[in-house]
Amino acid sequence: MAGSPATMTAIRLGVVGEVLTLSNACIGGHQALRLGMDSIASGRNDVAIVIGHEFPIVPGVLDIYSAEKTCVLSRAVAAPNGAMKPYDVNRDGFVLGEGAVVLVLERQNRVRARGMSGYAVIEDVMSASEAAHPTRMDTSGSFMAKMVEQLLARNGKTPRDVQYVCGHGTATRLNDLAEARALTRLYGEDPRTSPPLTSIKPVFGHLLGASSLLNCMATALMIKNQVIAPTANCAEPDPECPQDHVTGGPRETSIENALSFAFAIGSLSSVTLMRRVGV
Repeated sequence: MAGSPATMTAIRLGVVGEVLTLSNACIGGHQALRLGMDSIASGRNDVAIVIGHEFPIVPGVLDIYSAEKTCVLSRAVAAPNGAMKPYDVNRDGFVLGEGAVVLVLERQNRVRARGMSGYAVIEDVMSASEAAHPTRMDTSGSFMAKMVEQLLARNGKTPRDVQYVCGHGTATRLNDLAEARALTRLYGEDPRTSPPLTSIKPVFGHLLGASSLLNCMATALMIKNQVIAPTANCAEPDPECPQDHVTGGPRETSIENALSFAFAIGSLSSVTLMRRVGV
């Protein structure tokens, strides 16, 4: 059953609070963050442990992903570390990863009471169905752009308040173009007016249902350390992705607000707004 990993983990650890499972492909982690935030804001819970996991590598899934017409799995089998090339003109798809991600959500006053500061603040999460296509996202970028504007507006911010975007970055043409076009709608085609865009997937692989939480984990660390991790293997950015790409090495910078993007099979999109502690 889809909920068995969570319920069995709760039994093993003696967790007696709410135990919930979401199964919504790559945006499920963002949606779980939203549930965790709401449970704390309502006073139902003091702490929320949000876990992302998924590894449905069964023949049916592999048949879909490796079908010649899908163009989603990289064919670079000889050098898997260099296989994924998000936003690169020579990309040819993603490599699957395996793992789980755990984020602990708490009120800031509880964190400070322990003498800690936390890594970052989850400001808000928005997810929605594009109702466009069974497997791919809106490639015009308009849906994600509108969602970002709405998310920022309800938190008293504008696109100009964002200093970094951690993209879904699957190294597939449709995903890359969807993200690039969304950011172009928000910031224009001049990379000097757009916040840096990177993908962490070339390092970890695509963790499917765990991917958006892994994305948020990496974003939190980048906010805390004020350093942007580069997009590995992006050597020749696609001209159709006219963003500020961080390549070749880390970039020290100032990040007050950052966005995490996610797209999922089933025409689903999500975005999480994160900010630096103390801002």
